[in-house]
This record gives sequence, C-alpha cells and structure tokens, in this order.
Amino acid sequence: MCLCGTGRPGDSPSGIGNERPENPCTCAALDFGQHAAQPSGTAEGANVNFFEIVGPDQIFERTFERGVEDFTYACGTGTGSVVAVLTEKGLCSGKNVKSFHDRGDLLIDVVKDKGRITDLYLSGPAVIVAEGETGEIIG
Repeated sequence: MCLCGTGRPGDSPSGIGNERPENPCTCAALDFGQHAAQPSGTAEGANVNFFEIVGPDQIFERTFERGVEDFTYACGTGTGSVVAVLTEKGLCSGKNVKSFHDRGDLLIDVVKDKGRITDLYLSGPAVIVAEGETGEIIG
C-alpha cells in the first residue's frame, strides 16, 4: 500500500524501495521502519517487512534490516516469512509466488504436510558480493 498515494511513474508499486529520490512514500516507510525495528524491550531489535500484493501470487516486498538501518536489496528470510503467512491466510497459493526485488525477482514455494508448513523453497539470482578466507579455529 502506498503510504502517500502519489504512485509516481518509476516508483515501485508500494513506493518502498532501495532508492529514495523525492518519494515521500519511501521516506515515511524508512522512518516507520527505523522505529519499528527497535521496539521497546528488545535490545537487539528486529527486521521489519513491508509488502504489497500486486497480483495473483505476486508480491512486492522490502525488508528494513536492523543493524543496517535501511532497506536491504533482498532478504530471503523476510520474503519467505511473508509468503508463508500469506499462504496460511489464503491470500496466495504458496506455489511459484513471485516477489519483485531491485536486484532480481524471487520465486517462493511453500510446502505443507498435514496442513503444516514444513519447507520453503526460494529460487532466483545469486551473486557473489564478497570473498574471503577463514583461519584455523583453535579450540
């Protein structure tokens, strides 16, 4: 849901994205995300997911990530959680649900056994963003 109702061309369906030009939707969501990610009584905070159902089995989702204090480019855990809840509520099928992201779209499948979610499968682009080596663990 667009927070300000502008729906400007070029904006994401929700106005919630990683780019924040002059879009009041994104600024409002960022401000809300910063406050919601640090609820009272939690020292470490929490990630906050914003989503919009944009079509049958299609969502637009963004995660405000604690620690980063901004929207992430993609969060598989957040996206999987949103699709799992929407599936349980009957708002999507849980099969091949498409989630739109700036750096590539994800397809999510929810697997149920005896009425309970047992697995989530996410598929989409994977890109190496860093490389490194670890030393031997002395223990």
